[in-house]
Amino acid sequence: FQEVIVKESQRLNRMINELSDLSEMNIDGFKRLVMRKVNLKVLMDEVGNTFQLMMNQKGIYFSNEVDETIDVIVDRDKFFQIFVNLLSNAIRYTHTGGVTVSTGISSRFVHIEFADTGLGIPPSQLERIFDRFYRTDQGRSRGEGGSGLGLAITRAIVEAHRGTISAESSVGQGTKFYITIPKV
Repeated sequence: FQEVIVKESQRLNRMINELSDLSEMNIDGFKRLVMRKVNLKVLMDEVGNTFQLMMNQKGIYFSNEVDETIDVIVDRDKFFQIFVNLLSNAIRYTHTGGVTVSTGISSRFVHIEFADTGLGIPPSQLERIFDRFYRTDQGRSRGEGGSGLGLAITRAIVEAHRGTISAESSVGQGTKFYITIPKV
């Protein structure tokens, strides 16, 4: 019984945080970003450590292949939230295998890829995953505690940083999310 209370408390806390973020957004994105230099590897290590126990309990791996030399100018807290949203979704829907996060650099952009070996998203639903309150599987998401806001908020944060986010997925093969943001 105590485990149910803890799980539901965590779900409620996530939902309150998501609704707070939703209220902070305006038509052009977030009202205020606190921009500073952030090392992506260090930030991803911190997020990975937050979820390590959960991944251990599920028996899935986490591979942080983020280049340690990549610094970006971003709102650190908002980027932490992006990584939390993407990693928690990946963990939630991955039952075997794991999650790999990697980066690349082009002349003007930093590219971040989250790849999981999870359930995948049906092609007919992939185009709507960034919509507010949209959940690909109503029953499964409700059981897992999803509100349908995490990816909408993630997209808004990425766009507020003048970046883009996209996804590709194969049912039963996993999902990849691609983030591109301007280089420092």
